[in-house]
Amino acid sequence: MAFVLCFLLFFTSVPTELFSGGFFIDHSNIYQSVAHATDFAEAPPSGDDLEINDSFFECEPCELGLACVEHGYLEGERRYRSSFDDSYQLAPEDFYFAPDSESDFADLELIEISPDSNIFYNEDTGEITEEFFSVSVRVEDDDGYLIEVDPSLIESEKHDYAFESAVGNSTNYFPEAIDGETPFLLAYDNYEIRFTLQKDAEVILEEIEELEFEDIFQEVEERPLAALYSIDEDMSFRVTSSDIGIKSEFVLYALPDSNIFTYELELTNLYALLSSEATEIALFSTETSGPPVAFIPPGLMWDSSEDGALSDAIDYELTRVRQGRYLLSLVVCEDYLNCESRVFPIIVDPTLTWQSAFNVNTNPRSLNTHLVRSASPNTVFTNRGTMPVGNNVNGIGRTFLLGGNFNTPLLGRSISAANLHVRQINNPSHRRNINVSVHRVLPPPYGETVNLQT
Repeated sequence: MAFVLCFLLFFTSVPTELFSGGFFIDHSNIYQSVAHATDFAEAPPSGDDLEINDSFFECEPCELGLACVEHGYLEGERRYRSSFDDSYQLAPEDFYFAPDSESDFADLELIEISPDSNIFYNEDTGEITEEFFSVSVRVEDDDGYLIEVDPSLIESEKHDYAFESAVGNSTNYFPEAIDGETPFLLAYDNYEIRFTLQKDAEVILEEIEELEFEDIFQEVEERPLAALYSIDEDMSFRVTSSDIGIKSEFVLYALPDSNIFTYELELTNLYALLSSEATEIALFSTETSGPPVAFIPPGLMWDSSEDGALSDAIDYELTRVRQGRYLLSLVVCEDYLNCESRVFPIIVDPTLTWQSAFNVNTNPRSLNTHLVRSASPNTVFTNRGTMPVGNNVNGIGRTFLLGGNFNTPLLGRSISAANLHVRQINNPSHRRNINVSVHRVLPPPYGETVNLQT
């Protein structure tokens, strides 16, 4: 059974010893022969000449009215961090943070935030804990404040669109009707993905659905995240907004007339390629070289039976109509649909995620993923925001996680603890607990690449 994990990492440190060598080392040359491998960023200046003041101090209220922790060495820590990364900000005075009593951060004070991390302080021990996320969890607003990424649907200011995602590096636009005049639209930077459905019936917005959303502090609340579109009495189309793209679902209430579901794609500054196994689509930039900008992973389907009857027996067909325009068809296994034990409704789930928006390696502590699988033993798929693992039509898969270069932000510290947290995401049919092994891997010798046997 294959499924997907997302991850975060946090270190606890105190500034007592020089951190040299290798908890995480930049071994970028071991991936030099990987197809579409991303260049690793050079480490920024170490800040060795920064003097840390251990005295207490009194600080003037800052212009933004932010909280200030009155410990001299904490101010030195801030100055040190700003020497290699100016994205950190003090946690706002009115920022409410109440972690669960069993949380790793239950007894800690949140003192700083950045686009992809939280910094906590333990007043009793003097330790600082920095929690790193695998994707950006905050963006700057127009006034320069860091605000939480929020894919919730709000009324759209874009002409002809009803709703759009609220806050993020990318924006999802939801029309009242998905058609040639108002296709569904995903936008990031100077890239755009538009799609419609090849259906005789109109695809009309029926309702906005509230779903559970877990924020960066693992607090869960319901937010308007999904749009349910009506196709006909036997089929609906649901699109769920996320911080890394969308999840679309064909909801089948009865056996469909065809086992083929087709999208019409229009791409701006992108081109599409189909994997050799016909189970994945990668979208690459027409302007720059490098890894995919966006990705459509293998499709999944499940029914409404008690065990879900999860299946990945879905193939993709990709036809180029002209530059920037494609037909993408999902070919669903007919035996699965026609099985006597099927319980309707059946969900057919293709997903689209932006990649480069969240995995650019300009960040000195970036987390890079490298997927290997038995069906493509000589190919390594790099830098996804999630970690596919398990066994599916592409064979056995394993994901390697590499810290791009943590040496700079950790220089001058001793590490008292380092923890990796992963959680299962994406598929509501995963109702059972699944055991996953996470192991420390010693990197292969320089010049060699990772593979399934690593």
